[in-house]
Amino acid sequence: MLLNYSIDGSGIPLVLLHGYPFDHTLWKEVVPLLSKEAAIIAPDLQPDNRYLDSIAGFSINDLAANVIETISHIGYKRAIYIGHSMGGYVALEIARHHPENVLGLGLAASHIYGDSERKKVQRKNTMEIIREKGVSEALKSMPAALTGNANVQRYCLEKIQSINTDYAIAALKAMADRKPATDVWLNVDCPRCIIAGGSDQIVSISLCQKMASVEKNIHLYVIDSSGHMPMLENPQMTASSINNFLEKNFPIKR
Repeated sequence: MLLNYSIDGSGIPLVLLHGYPFDHTLWKEVVPLLSKEAAIIAPDLQPDNRYLDSIAGFSINDLAANVIETISHIGYKRAIYIGHSMGGYVALEIARHHPENVLGLGLAASHIYGDSERKKVQRKNTMEIIREKGVSEALKSMPAALTGNANVQRYCLEKIQSINTDYAIAALKAMADRKPATDVWLNVDCPRCIIAGGSDQIVSISLCQKMASVEKNIHLYVIDSSGHMPMLENPQMTASSINNFLEKNFPIKR
C-alpha cells in the first residue's frame, strides 16, 4: 500500500516515521534544519481515504511493509530510518524483516520492548472508550502526558481530533500485539541512535540508557527541556542530534 508522504532536500535518504496519533507534520520543525543533509522522506502511516476499508486488523509489520513499498516507489532501496514512539516500532519491524534495506536505525522517544500486561490492558480500555465515546474523549489526557509545552499540547489535540476512528483503534491493537524487538536491536548490522527527551514520562532516560548500553557504538542523544515530543519541543537540538548521527556514520561530501 502506497502512503502519502513529504520529501525535502537531497542526499542520503532519511525516512522519518511519526508516532501515534500523529502524521508527517510531527517533523515539520526539524525537516528544514536537515534539508541540506539528506533527502528527507516523511510518510503518513495512516492510509488515505482510498484504503479505509483495509484499515481494520493491520499489524505493525503491515505498516512497515507499507513504508518499504512507498520508499521503493520513490526510488530508494536503502535508507536510514528514524521513528518516533510508534514510528520506532515500525522502524524496528523494517529492520527485522528487511535488514538489507536499512542503512541506519534510530529511535526517538521509543523503545525495543513489548507492552507489559498492564499496558496492553490500558490500550484495550482506550480502544473501548473510542468505540463508545470517540477518539477525542478517549485521548483527552494524552497531550498533557506527552509534553508540558502548551503549544505542542495544542498540536497534539489538533491531531487527536482529526485522526480516523478506525485507524485510531487499529493502531492501538497493533501496538499491543507487536513483538519485542530486543533481538533486532542487538543484531541489526548498521549504525544506531537513540533520541531521548530529558523529561520524557513515557520512555524514561534510564530505559534509553539501557538500550544504548548493549553496544558501545550506539549513539544516545538526550534532548534537554523535552518530554515525549522532542522534535517539536526542542527541534534545534533534535535536528543537531540527527545531523551529528549522519555526519559520524554517513559522511556527506560538501
